Amino acid sequence: MGSSLWRDAWRRLARNRAAMIGLIVIVCFYLLAIFAPLLAPYDPLKQHYSNTLQKNAWETGDWRFILGTDELGRDVLSRVLYGARVSMTIGLVPITLTLAIGGLIGMTAGLRGGMTDNLLMRFADVMYAFPQLLWLIIVTVAFRDSWLGEQMSGLLLLFAALAVTGWEGKARLVRGQVLQVREREFILVQLGVNPSVVSNR
Repeated sequence: MGSSLWRDAWRRLARNRAAMIGLIVIVCFYLLAIFAPLLAPYDPLKQHYSNTLQKNAWETGDWRFILGTDELGRDVLSRVLYGARVSMTIGLVPITLTLAIGGLIGMTAGLRGGMTDNLLMRFADVMYAFPQLLWLIIVTVAFRDSWLGEQMSGLLLLFAALAVTGWEGKARLVRGQVLQVREREFILVQLGVNPSVVSNR
């Protein structure tokens, strides 16, 4: 059952040309980021003092620096490849954490219902009303000198701050889906509830 659902989802995705092009582009960027040490022609921090602010290769004819160099003589292509590792990580990790937090809170609210649902959704409303940028600044400043702020040159703190400021919409969406699914007949049968009793309410 599970594998057939995945196959059906993949077939629908494959029929969407724009989605497939986007997927291919994202995969290519991640591959470039992963294999940056093998693809980068130079150390991104190495300075070539005699080649500062050099233009790209098709303008200068110097193919040692394909995309040119910056004001310190560092190879732009190498810096782009290594910079992609940070950018793609920032794009992936906070979204994963946000989905995990929002999914857990949304499923808990939808399944438990009652007071639990009410408290979690009111908490989500409070977080949603709080300015996201202001919350991000507060968390970053408050914990930048802590153990969390020292890990990965502060990236771990940034991931955590982004994760705790963007889960509200996901939680609401998951909660709504859970509320719909839990009233379906096959779920009620598994729970030992008579579907006819629920439909007559």
